[in-house]
Amino acid sequence: MTLINYFWTLPPVLIVAWLLQRLFLAMKLHWNDQWSLPLLKILTIVVAVVYFLLGLYKYYAMQCGLWDFGIYDSMLSIAANDGIWMRDYRGGWFDHFSPVVLLLVPFYKLYDHPVWLIALQAAAMAAAAPLLYLTARRYFRQGAFPFLVTVMYCLNPYYSRMALYDFHIECLFAPLLFAAFYCYARNRFSWMTLLLAAAPLIKEDFVVPAAAAGLLLLSRRRTRFHGGIVFAAALFWTFFVLKIYYPHILGTAYWHYGRFELFAPTFQETAHNVLVMAGRIFTRNTLAVVLSVVLPFALLPLINWRAALLFWFPTLAIQLISGFEHQQLLMSHYSSAVLAVTPLAALWGARSLRIILRRKGCYTNQLRRKIYAGMSAMVIVMHVAYCELPLGRYYNYVTGCNPDVHGGVLSLPLNPAYWHELLYMADHAETFRRAAAKLPIRPDDDIVCQNDIGEEFLRRGRVHSLPGPEGEKPEFYLFDKINHAGHDRPEAINALLETLLRDPEYQLEYNADTGILFFLRKDVAARK
Repeated sequence: MTLINYFWTLPPVLIVAWLLQRLFLAMKLHWNDQWSLPLLKILTIVVAVVYFLLGLYKYYAMQCGLWDFGIYDSMLSIAANDGIWMRDYRGGWFDHFSPVVLLLVPFYKLYDHPVWLIALQAAAMAAAAPLLYLTARRYFRQGAFPFLVTVMYCLNPYYSRMALYDFHIECLFAPLLFAAFYCYARNRFSWMTLLLAAAPLIKEDFVVPAAAAGLLLLSRRRTRFHGGIVFAAALFWTFFVLKIYYPHILGTAYWHYGRFELFAPTFQETAHNVLVMAGRIFTRNTLAVVLSVVLPFALLPLINWRAALLFWFPTLAIQLISGFEHQQLLMSHYSSAVLAVTPLAALWGARSLRIILRRKGCYTNQLRRKIYAGMSAMVIVMHVAYCELPLGRYYNYVTGCNPDVHGGVLSLPLNPAYWHELLYMADHAETFRRAAAKLPIRPDDDIVCQNDIGEEFLRRGRVHSLPGPEGEKPEFYLFDKINHAGHDRPEAINALLETLLRDPEYQLEYNADTGILFFLRKDVAARK
């Protein structure tokens, strides 16, 4: 995969943005501060409702896979019904430090259904918008910028990517971070410190933006003490997760250490690891990723050097140096920290830009309208061109603008043909459910599922991801040829299908029209 394609799509996008800016200026629009709060309320409600409904569609159209939607859903269901904490359908411990997720257990006790995950993700991400607006309003008492930076956050293509890809507890980070810096803007430094120090409780990954926030606070005299506490808290959580939680509480090594192989037995090996990770930043892919992050914010995050260097860059760099390609490309939840930090960096960048223009004596109403018009045009065009669409799983928009998975407003497709595909997948999901309902599954049966369809069976039996438990003969192997988003490699599926076809212990039920393949162990098929 190469990100060079992103550069080929940028020129027409930027040309359209420039033309749109000229249109805005020709219309001579004037901002009225009385519009801010009503528009903010409308924006927050619309964004929350649209992504909640799209999330429901994805669930009922079977577009939520075992990884990661099924992991969270099964973990909470098991905790609510069996009282076993932090275990998911795979049978082992949940592979992240995320105690905050347990706050959802009472909801699962009330009603054991993944709709809670869909609602939380849509609500949490939208609820961050008013907090960002209120923070920006502390620094821009008048004018359109507080609302504009909030729109930048809500229309960021990475917002749609995060909101539409399964469920991840990382959705809570943006509201927490914005709340922390709202406290900062109001000089409530103790509350800010507490919120930032608690960020890794959402997930251990957030030790990095928390530490980066600590560095930023350390660089300012009035918050130096609080910055030291936040930085120390980030170090504590890092030590706790790596040296206490995993080895002594869970009795296992940290599963994802291989993505950041920093320390090695010898100095030479450690130095080699450092060079390898640093080398991942200096690639042609990096510039495309950086542009994909800052262009929806009109390059503002790069203007304030302190926020860019101490806060924004470390948050992005930790993703770029990962040995996992999805993380380097900020796919799905890997963009969560950047999605939250970038609007704040843009806010400080806007403040710095205002100071620069005032010093030059050119900060006039006319220039301000031009700047706001240009920013608005870029935000709108980047969103329409690159926002994720509901069927675009396992895809990254910086590889280029693909009309098959992009082109919409709030992820509602502009391409009429896409709506036919949405209806078709919903109908196919219903067909699959009717066929699956006839399977004689018992609670103690082992079910090996293709990732895309596994969520459907989590409450019916013991579900396993492909290729299934080694050396065993599960009761069911279930596949769906049409609903395949790319998580399970086709060649691996084909090899397994050939093995099952030759196995005399299994019976095939296949519908060529629907592409649904069920392999039942023959003694199980006899239950019918």
